[in-house]
Amino acid sequence: MAVPRNFLVSVSLFVAHEEVSGLDNGFLKPAMGWNPWNYFGVGRDGKKKFPEGKAGFDDSTVRSIADAMVSSGLAAVGYEYVNLDCGWTTGYRGKDNKQIVNTTRFPHGMKDLGDYIHSKGLKYGIYTSASVSQCCSKYYKDANDGSLDHEKIDAAVYAGFGVDYLKHDDCRQEQRSYPAMRDALNATGRHIVLSVHGISANVSANPGRLANSWRSTPDDNTDLISSLVPRAFLNNEYAANARPGQFNDADMLEVGNDVILHDVKGARTHFSLWCAMKSPLLIGTDITTLKPEALQILANPHAISVNQDPLGLQAFVVSASSKKMPSIGKAFPAVPLESVWAGPLSDGAFTALLLNVGKSTARITLTRQMLHKSMANAAPGTVPAPAAEFTMFDIWRKANIGSFKTAYSAEVEPHDVLFLRLTPVRESVAIV
Repeated sequence: MAVPRNFLVSVSLFVAHEEVSGLDNGFLKPAMGWNPWNYFGVGRDGKKKFPEGKAGFDDSTVRSIADAMVSSGLAAVGYEYVNLDCGWTTGYRGKDNKQIVNTTRFPHGMKDLGDYIHSKGLKYGIYTSASVSQCCSKYYKDANDGSLDHEKIDAAVYAGFGVDYLKHDDCRQEQRSYPAMRDALNATGRHIVLSVHGISANVSANPGRLANSWRSTPDDNTDLISSLVPRAFLNNEYAANARPGQFNDADMLEVGNDVILHDVKGARTHFSLWCAMKSPLLIGTDITTLKPEALQILANPHAISVNQDPLGLQAFVVSASSKKMPSIGKAFPAVPLESVWAGPLSDGAFTALLLNVGKSTARITLTRQMLHKSMANAAPGTVPAPAAEFTMFDIWRKANIGSFKTAYSAEVEPHDVLFLRLTPVRESVAIV
């Protein structure tokens, strides 16, 4: 299910020669919800994606997650999609050319499951791929449960199930499937969020014409330094893509899984980056056994408000140290030990994130010039120049920490982040 960096080549010629109308579903903010793969997924080698996780998911698993989404309070702060991943089919299509439901795992069928999710006030997501067979069944003999050249029939079936979100994966994908699925979903008349893997994140390809979000990185794992931070810096390369309804997807969240491995600080840093980057927030752990430390991170309303800001502009790296982390491979850019990320928010506000991935505490400085730089991807006239003064709000301490005018420096611990919201100080108006 990975998207290797060397695959992220421009498909601009493919797009340019095709008359497209784009998505017509009205979804303007990054999706928030749950996906089973990071915790319940089983790879093609038979090994669990997360060694401490459970192997496989079924109807009972998904229903219990929907219950927990509500009872935990996650639904109340914006998480709404309860999604499936690969494994809901048998790997094959029937004589009617429809994907065959795995009734061992889902004995009540897919519409019944969707009805249950909807009864909780939540939304329902399903999975397919832009290929002959889906990712977890592609080694089955003659598997044919992918949506390639079956986009119309599959989209109609998903609409009949009551689906609200579609993950359209890669795995030997054919590029023609992406616009075909977009058009097929549009034709159903049902508004369905479309998340894809396997199209170019290159700005010139304009991936937002094909989907609401697109994977910009290979699959992640729980380790902050070797996996999550490098993926954030790879995702950063495509920051100019992001706008309302169109978002770079740095992969599903590991928050909860990394807490199980006793890295609460890493989980907080991971979530801060994903929120600032406007990456979709899809929880990838077992919500029914979620530890309080993980819930406090996932449910932080101030972090979520940055992710869901209506401007839809991705914060990006505006300052980086010359010292770098050891490279993890050619697929990823060099990662500086210290960096500042920033981006505009609505109503003249900004977010800023001071990140330290080094092994010792570092003093990191945010400047007014960095705020100006962070406006580079805003459409002309849509974002005002930075105010003369801002109130600084520490998102994790949930407290104001002073005012910002020209510069602010802070000591940031190893593998930690200072995540800020800067709100303009308005001149008081006398009431007569």
